[in-house]
Amino acid sequence: MSFSVVIAAHDRADALKRNLQKLLEQQYEPGYEVIVVDESSTDETSEVLTEMKAAYPNFYSTYIPASSHYVSRRKLALTLGIKAAHNERIIITDADCSPVSNHWLETIANHCPEENDVLCCFTYYDESTPEYYSYLRLKSWCMQTARPYRCAGACVIIRKSLFMQKEGFIRNLTFRRGEFDFLVNESETAARMVDNDCYLLQECPTKKEWLYEQLHYLCIQPHLHHKWCGKLMLLADQTLLHAVTLGTIAYAAFASIQGEVLYATIALLVLLLFIILRFAIDYLRTKKLGVSIAWWKLPFFDYRYLWTMLCLRFRYVLADKADFIRK
Repeated sequence: MSFSVVIAAHDRADALKRNLQKLLEQQYEPGYEVIVVDESSTDETSEVLTEMKAAYPNFYSTYIPASSHYVSRRKLALTLGIKAAHNERIIITDADCSPVSNHWLETIANHCPEENDVLCCFTYYDESTPEYYSYLRLKSWCMQTARPYRCAGACVIIRKSLFMQKEGFIRNLTFRRGEFDFLVNESETAARMVDNDCYLLQECPTKKEWLYEQLHYLCIQPHLHHKWCGKLMLLADQTLLHAVTLGTIAYAAFASIQGEVLYATIALLVLLLFIILRFAIDYLRTKKLGVSIAWWKLPFFDYRYLWTMLCLRFRYVLADKADFIRK
């Protein structure tokens, strides 16, 4: 099974210098190619790509003109890269992502079932990233069923024939981002890679980049299909957490006022056991996926999650929607 790795990059010269070599030096006998499409960068991206083309025969690059308007440049760039690919299996990722070993492609090939046209791979954040960002990505990954409706990360594997048959991003070109989510969402056979060695490592985003990504998702979320199962799971999870916590504390306070110290103590112990159970589930998830989060922070992140989502929703309501949609 041969692969084509496609990356769209805009002003990512430094990231390409750090990560592109790791993709180009994979130990994979069937062969592969890496294609980078320059989104009219104004930094040294073109020079970096020229150097890479001279050093690696399996590397190709092209660009889109700065005059491209009214459509997402990222999606246009990816479309050009996929059309230029010589292989059926396309791996789409970002310039700030890199494999954790030079056997990454080999592992993907061993876990790439023929029956799935689209596969999404989890993407770790590197160690310099705030642990809360890693927790939120972990939460997004876990709050989905075996049939994912979006991609929790920046790596999707898709068949070129399916992409061409569905006319690529034609139905969502006006959205500036959301390329990974739409690819997964529009496939009836989408699945998730479940082997840690298939995942990628992503560099720490700036606070602005992270916020931009979250607000973009809120923009495209109403246009995603099959999202209700995941949303219901998340709603049930957060409702249970806050209802049990507030209800138990209220009962313990009422029992204390009534002089029923024993009942108040039992209520608080029940709450403590409930928190420990949730903590144990989150801790097992971090270990299973290999996400590095200090164990003692997990309960605090669990309670913080709902308020983060509400704050992001408020920020999105106030934001200029032209930042997310091309007119």
